[in-house]
Amino acid sequence: MNSSGNDIIIEGSKSVIVVADTHLGVKDSVSSRPLIFSSFMEWVKGLEEKPCSVKLGFWGEGRETKDLKQPQFLILLGDILELWDASDRSVDACSRFIFESMAEMQSTKAYVLGNHDYDLVELIWQDPHWPQRPLKDIERNYPIGRTQLQFFDEVFPRQMKSNESGHQRIRVLQAGNENYLFIHGHQFDALFTVPHWRWMPSLRTAAMVFGSFTWVFVVLFFSDLILSILMGTFDLSSVMFIVFLACVSVPFLLIQFGRKVWNRFRTRRYKRRGGLQGFVRWWSKFLKDKAPPVQRLNVVYGHTHLTDVVRSPDEIKEILGEETSFQGCLLNLPAWSKDLSEEREEVLQALFLYIDEEGSWFLGWDWVGERPFLIPKQLVKERRDRKTVVKDEETAEKLEAIGWPGPLIEEWKNPSKIV
Repeated sequence: MNSSGNDIIIEGSKSVIVVADTHLGVKDSVSSRPLIFSSFMEWVKGLEEKPCSVKLGFWGEGRETKDLKQPQFLILLGDILELWDASDRSVDACSRFIFESMAEMQSTKAYVLGNHDYDLVELIWQDPHWPQRPLKDIERNYPIGRTQLQFFDEVFPRQMKSNESGHQRIRVLQAGNENYLFIHGHQFDALFTVPHWRWMPSLRTAAMVFGSFTWVFVVLFFSDLILSILMGTFDLSSVMFIVFLACVSVPFLLIQFGRKVWNRFRTRRYKRRGGLQGFVRWWSKFLKDKAPPVQRLNVVYGHTHLTDVVRSPDEIKEILGEETSFQGCLLNLPAWSKDLSEEREEVLQALFLYIDEEGSWFLGWDWVGERPFLIPKQLVKERRDRKTVVKDEETAEKLEAIGWPGPLIEEWKNPSKIV
């Protein structure tokens, strides 16, 4: 493992693959689509043995193809498992084969926790030197096949604490001339800066104790509460029984209906401006005990279920109307799950970020042809600005030439269906 100080250096012959928001295990109003993600992970595993390429076409600036190298890192950027409102059985059924595929990969795995899988925080081991330390010297990292898996609470790479001599420089992952920092993105939401939200995993545990049989307790709770109110029988025994039923019923009801209420009134999903406002606040707080980066920084995040590229502080100011000290580029990754409860055309799903010494690319996953294809950042920006991306047959032919699936091209012809 190459290193420069405390930074992580990606070898010239290797790459980094980043995915976010698969929500494995969730169902009903949201589908986690494990079969699609499983086929993608099998492709990643094959990439280690047999590198492939994607077509660049019109967006290649003279290059016809981009060779994809074997991954040195696989970064799971939060909300990979759905540990809020999915049962343990559902999560296991959706994720077991996927993690078995990971076990056969040679790449090192970094799991950055999101708000929906924060229950895994108990697996974190604070090792600031990971992954430079030799495997034989590590006792508490989790083996996933021949390589390591480590969990990260807020950002990857893990930041060093400041000492008396001054602020610590921000630790980054370096690939070529670019620096990267990875965060799930729920930290940009003011609600998730309040410690109380971390009770959610415990709430889910309480809700799942009796499974579907909990509905019996819910009926008994409301029946007994109403009868006690009508009859005025609030003696010690009846109050204790109502409290017991409430301890079982209330967490269950919150888990059953909380997502729908949250999505309607408070969610940051699909809200680009709110996400950027939260980032500016987080960045200012993040820099308080750290020296600002010397070079331009790319911050990669998920959480919003949107695809976005913001290249400069001037662009942030144009959107928000306020200044920021951030100098760099923001890369927002969408979800792999499909929200069935929203009246939205989520045409950018199953997308991952590919990074190597030449830069970074958004790549889509064609789950029918089981192959990646380029999603030009220029088109992401045009779509973000709510412009019709596919304006004519010539543009459609350019997209078809670089491997875009036909249904996706048709979706992008209609500006009214833009997320």
